[in-house]
Amino acid sequence: MTKFQTLLAALPAALLATSAVASPGTTLVPTIMYAGPNQNSPYVMSVPPNATVNVDYCRRGWCRISWRYQAGFARASTIQFDGADYEPAPPPRVYVEPRVYVEPPIYAPPVVVAPPYFYGPRPFPHRHFY
Repeated sequence: MTKFQTLLAALPAALLATSAVASPGTTLVPTIMYAGPNQNSPYVMSVPPNATVNVDYCRRGWCRISWRYQAGFARASTIQFDGADYEPAPPPRVYVEPRVYVEPPIYAPPVVVAPPYFYGPRPFPHRHFY
């Protein structure tokens, strides 16, 4: 393989390595670094205030940072940075249930269902109370 081919093969790797440069940031308060962008993620480490961290990106109120060879996520409100592509947190989603039209009930006279009456002779025909 010639030197030109070696340089040509190494060029994409060099371009990718230089395009992933993080911008510096400073922690304002003691910051907890998590493994994921929420507080339920595992704890990675605590970063002291006024520490210089590398900010990769920020989205939805969380920033991907690295400090002392450890990488993780921290709240964007605890970091002061300049130059990272910051996307502010979107407003909270509000679910509004669709309106459902329910027809009013139709009231009808009650229907009485009774056993059939016996129209034959009574056991005591001369007594009218049966």
